[in-house]
Amino acid sequence: MIDKSLFPQQCIQRALLRKLSRSFYLTLRILPSSMGGPIGLAYLLAKAIDTITDSDLIPVQSRSKYFLKFKSILANRTDPQAILEIREEFRDKSRHYDEVILLNCLPELFSILERESSDNQRRIRSLLTRLFRGMEMDLNFCRQGGTDYRVIFRDWEELDRYTYYVAGCVGEFWTEMVIIHSTSANDWNINEMTACGIRYGKALQLTNILRDASADLRFGRCYLPQSELSETKLTIEDLLDPALRWKSRPIMVKGVALALDHYVFAEKYLIKIPRKSVRLRLATLWPILIGLGTLDKISAIEDWLDPLLTLKVTRKWIYFMIMGSLICIFSNKLLGFWIAKLRKRITVNLCGPR
Repeated sequence: MIDKSLFPQQCIQRALLRKLSRSFYLTLRILPSSMGGPIGLAYLLAKAIDTITDSDLIPVQSRSKYFLKFKSILANRTDPQAILEIREEFRDKSRHYDEVILLNCLPELFSILERESSDNQRRIRSLLTRLFRGMEMDLNFCRQGGTDYRVIFRDWEELDRYTYYVAGCVGEFWTEMVIIHSTSANDWNINEMTACGIRYGKALQLTNILRDASADLRFGRCYLPQSELSETKLTIEDLLDPALRWKSRPIMVKGVALALDHYVFAEKYLIKIPRKSVRLRLATLWPILIGLGTLDKISAIEDWLDPLLTLKVTRKWIYFMIMGSLICIFSNKLLGFWIAKLRKRITVNLCGPR
């Protein structure tokens, strides 16, 4: 547990980020401080909302109540009493230990938000308002789903809209923060870079959906579009059957191909950042490489929905990735070669004999 009496609020924010997302924490640590602080704060508040709507810490009916309360707090002036009420609801939960710590720190996080500049507060609140729309899709699933297995999206287009509301809009927010807080964007075409940022966010989210598909199915949730299940003549129960789930590979192949299309724009985003902006380039590069590394693992496996498999890149992989990036970061040619090599590995995995 974080002893909040021993640390200033910014240190609490940093400790929470380290606990909740090691890879994203690396990205935030390398960012210029003017960007890392507000982006990290936005991440933690978004994670808090997601914890309320998506975990089994409290009953489904209570999730709706506290989701709406959180939404009201962000839409209007921060309400200390409402914040404390949310915290008290989760204080004594023993499961999901790190998430409980996060919700117990809500008063400190909102205090940090109140001390941000009025412009940063507006941007963070605007981002979270857009994220609410994606989280409401998950919450509606929980209300209707019960213990049944349910497909949330009818087709890839509907899934694409969801990835915008839970991640693509983060690319917009990130781009806006770069424009405001960094000279790196002086020569940018803002509309073009915003569009690339949206595709970048979608790439990461679609990668996460594919990586977590097996775990989501065990939770009773299916993010794979109904249109694809119908085309492959599979039910959700089939996806849980070891004898049948391998037949879902064509769905994975389409999902990975869509993600790769998004990563093309993520690479464009990276290359548009000036070479002198080393910290920003590294912070942009690392999620791209981790995402492509994850797709490499997913695409290489026949039975990609096997719950016993780990589809995350290893710490050792991340360590060598960071070391290599420090060598390549100044060269667009080397970065392009590295990314192309990962893409080729994935494409070979998808097209190879099965």
